[in-house]
Amino acid sequence: MTFGDSLKRAREELGLTQQELSQLLHVSYSTINRYENGRHLPSPLALDAITTFFKKKKVSLEFDLTEENGHGNKTLTL
Repeated sequence: MTFGDSLKRAREELGLTQQELSQLLHVSYSTINRYENGRHLPSPLALDAITTFFKKKKVSLEFDLTEENGHGNKTLTL
């Protein structure tokens, strides 16, 4: 599963819109939209903030960065 797909699934599991999630994470709506549509990956700092947010909500993020970065298998379950 890509990061964008995982983020969307986790967001929907909490019943949040992209706009609501963007406000909770203190990023723009377009940033969340780009993540979910696979047009952009978060920086390590942003990824840490996203995973911390979902951990606190007890919602897992599981994604495979292989498709997105082409640098080998990097499946993360957070």
